[in-house]
Amino acid sequence: MSNGSICNICKSLSCNICTRRCYGLINKEEVKEEQGEQISRKRLPESEQDQLRTGCRRIICVFCTIEEMSDSPSTSLIPVEDLPFDRINDILEPTCLDENGDPYLFDAWIVNLTNPIQTRELIRFAIHHRIEDRKCERTKHLRRIRKAYSHQGLDCGPDATNSTLPDSDFCISVFLAEATPELTKDKIKQLLSKTSDQVKDLDPYILKVPARRATTAEEYTACQKYWPVSFTPKAQFVNGFTYDYWHTRKLEWVMEGLEKAKYLALEAQSRGELPIAAHVSSPPEEIPVPPGYPPPTPNMKALGYDTRSTTGNPLNHAIFNCVRQVGELRYRADAETTSNKRTLSISSGLNACQNGAEYLCTSLTLFSTHEPCMMCAMALVHSRVRDIYFLKKSSSSGGCGSVYGVHEMPNLNHHFEAWCLDNNHPLCDGLDLDDHISP
Repeated sequence: MSNGSICNICKSLSCNICTRRCYGLINKEEVKEEQGEQISRKRLPESEQDQLRTGCRRIICVFCTIEEMSDSPSTSLIPVEDLPFDRINDILEPTCLDENGDPYLFDAWIVNLTNPIQTRELIRFAIHHRIEDRKCERTKHLRRIRKAYSHQGLDCGPDATNSTLPDSDFCISVFLAEATPELTKDKIKQLLSKTSDQVKDLDPYILKVPARRATTAEEYTACQKYWPVSFTPKAQFVNGFTYDYWHTRKLEWVMEGLEKAKYLALEAQSRGELPIAAHVSSPPEEIPVPPGYPPPTPNMKALGYDTRSTTGNPLNHAIFNCVRQVGELRYRADAETTSNKRTLSISSGLNACQNGAEYLCTSLTLFSTHEPCMMCAMALVHSRVRDIYFLKKSSSSGGCGSVYGVHEMPNLNHHFEAWCLDNNHPLCDGLDLDDHISP
C-alpha cells in the first residue's frame, strides 16, 4: 500500500517507519476518490500531517496488524452485519421529535437586542444572577444567541420589528433562562434594571424552545426552526474507532467465551443457584488490542457465577463475583513481586487514554449469560472493561440497553462495547429467568 493510503478494512492509518497512528481520526467518510486515493487530513495534528507527507513509505493496518491488507484472504474477515450479534448502541437519547416530527418544546425567557454591545452585558447578567445553572441538563443544549432574519419565518417576539439592528429584517435574540413559576417577567425586569443602563429597558418575552438536544441531522433541522441547539450525534464507535469487519478468529474466541459462561451457569444451577455466570478473559495474542487501549494483562482469566441463593447476599451477582475474582488474582500476582507491573504513572510513555492499566479489567473482555443489571454495568465501568458479550437480554433491569445504556453514558469517563447474541441462537436456550430477577 502506498504512502497516503488507508486500510480498506478498518479505515485507520499506521506507518511501520514513524509508528505514528491516527487511531481512527480519519474514517471512511473522509476519504475522497479523486485521481486515486487521497486522504483529508483536516482533523490530524500538524505534526502527524508532516509525518504522513515526509516520513511514511508504507501504510499498514493498526487493527488487523498485518503488513498488507490487500494480501489478506477475504475468507478471514466477516462483515459486522453478517455476525450473529447485535451491537447495543444508539440507545442513550430518546428522540427529540414527537410523532408529527416536531421537537418537544418548553417555555424560555428571551430578549431581543437593539445593539450588539448588549450581548456581553446580558451574558454577564445571566452568570451574575445565576439565572441559568450552566450544568443544567434542561438547557445546556441550547445556544445562548440566535441571529434571525425575517425571511426565515422565525418567531422573534412581539416587538421584533422594533428590536432590530441596522438591517430592518435582522434580529438578535438572547436566551436568558427557562421560564418557571418562580422566574416571572417582573423578576427578570427587576434583575435587568440592576445590571446596567444598557440592558435595563429590554423587554423579556416567552418563546418556545427545543426541550432536548439533537442527535440526528433530521432532529437538528427541526430544532433550528425554533432555536439554535448543539448537534451531538449519538456515539457510533468507542474511542474513535469503528469496526466494519471481524476476523474469524475473534468470532471463534467470542463464541468459546460465551459457551464457557453458559456451561458455568448450568453447573451453578445444578448446585441450587440461579443459572447466571460470567467469564473474563484477555484476548489471545493473534487478536490485537484496538488503538487507544492499554495492553491487557496476558493470560488473565476469571470465572464467576451467581451465589445469591446460597449466601443470602443480594450483592453476589455473577459479574460482581467475577470482577472480585479478578481483583483477587491481581492481588496475589502483586504479592509475589516487589513491584506492581500494572501501575503506570503520568510520566510513563503512554498517553492519558492508555494510562489506566491499574484498573481491574483494563482491556479485558467479559462474557456473560445475561445482560448486566445497572449495578453490575456500573461495576464494569469502574473496572474499565473493554467490551462485553452476553446471551440473554434483561428486559426489566438491564443496564446495557434494555433499561438504560450505562456503557455509553456521555457523562461517564469510560465507555465499553456491548454485544448481544441473536436470541434464536441455540446457546441462548435454557437460561430464562423470572422477570423480577435482576442478573
